[in-house]
Amino acid sequence: MFRLVAIAAMLHAAVALGAPNATLWRTDGTPAALALGGMPAVLFYEDRGSHDWNQPLKDALFEQGRARGLLDRVRVVAVANVARFDFFPAREIAGRYLRRLERKIGVPILLDLRGVLAREPWNLPSDGAAVVVFDRRGEPVLERRGRLSPADVDATIAVLTRLVAEEAP
Repeated sequence: MFRLVAIAAMLHAAVALGAPNATLWRTDGTPAALALGGMPAVLFYEDRGSHDWNQPLKDALFEQGRARGLLDRVRVVAVANVARFDFFPAREIAGRYLRRLERKIGVPILLDLRGVLAREPWNLPSDGAAVVVFDRRGEPVLERRGRLSPADVDATIAVLTRLVAEEAP
């Protein structure tokens, strides 16, 4: 019996967590696992100089999500690459700024203090921005780096729309 439970748990973990594990931090200083899987997700990974680069995608996601009633069917994961600020007092200043931003936009922001997502196996850019879309199993299905073009925004929205439609009952 124990063996069946263990096998079922491993299979569930493999299905629910296709993306590699990563420990990040909440703006209150507590550790947080990067939660992917269970529903389609879009990850925004941005440093200080790039947080507005992909605002057109963010605006389109919320506009279309509200219009179609889909905001609760796609997980938005915002990660701030603040590895360059992992020293006192810069870490505290960055944390205060991101807490205010978090309240303003209504989306939790996770902090990558150690540059975990810029290293193996993630390999996201250590400077600039990246957008990664994951399916419900946590598997990446689309990745874009840098400032997105209008065509990239449309492609990202199309992939998310397809993933949500696949999940519809």
